Amino acid sequence: MSRSMEDLKIIIGENLVKLRRGAEMTQSQLAERLGYTDKAVSKWECGDAVPDIWVLTRISEEFGVKVDYLLERHEATEVAEAPKRMTVRRGIITALSALLVWVIATACFVVFALATDWAYAWLIFIYAIPVCALVVFILSCVWGHVIPHYVFLSLSMWGTILSVFLSFTCLHPIPSIWMVFLIGIPLQIIIFLWPALFRRLQRSVKRGKTKEDTEEDSESRA
Repeated sequence: MSRSMEDLKIIIGENLVKLRRGAEMTQSQLAERLGYTDKAVSKWECGDAVPDIWVLTRISEEFGVKVDYLLERHEATEVAEAPKRMTVRRGIITALSALLVWVIATACFVVFALATDWAYAWLIFIYAIPVCALVVFILSCVWGHVIPHYVFLSLSMWGTILSVFLSFTCLHPIPSIWMVFLIGIPLQIIIFLWPALFRRLQRSVKRGKTKEDTEEDSESRA
C-alpha cells in the first residue's frame, strides 16, 4: 500500500525519536553530530519536516541501521536494540584496534631483542602507551563519545612525555630532563578547558543557524 508524504514524515520522526532515546542522546547532541540545529531535529521528530537523503544516510550511519530501516514502522523493542548493537560493535572495534597496537609493539620488541640484542627494547612498550591512547581517542572522537576524550587524550600526552623522558634517561642522559614533565601541566589545562571553549563556539554557530532558519521561515510565510 502506498504511503503519503505525511505518513512518511511521521514514521521517520517516530523512528528517529526511538533511536535517539535508545542511544541516550539529546536532540542537541544529535544535531551537533549531524551539523544541524536542535530545532531542525525537533521538526524531523515531530513530522513537520523530513531530512534529505544525505541526512538520512548520516542518521543511519550514526545509529548503525540501514536507510530503509528509517522508512518502516518497527516494534519499540526492535528500535531500542539498534543503538545497543552499534555501541557493542564500536566497543569491539575500539578494543581490537587498541590490541593491534600492542601486538605490533610486541612484534617489534621481539625483533629488536633477538636481532639486535638491544638492551632497551622494553622502551617499545612505553612508546605503545601514547599510541594506543591516541588510537582510542581518535575513535571516540569519530563516534561522539565525550568522556573518553579527556582520559585518553591526557594518557596519550603524558605517555608521550614519559617516552621522551625514559628515552633520554636511558640513551642520552641529561641531568635536567625531568623538566620535560613541566610541559604537561599547561597542556593538561588546555585539554580540560578546550571542550568548554569548543561548546561555546558550537553554541555561537547554532545561534547563527537558528537565526537563518527563522529568516527562512519568515520568507516562506511571506
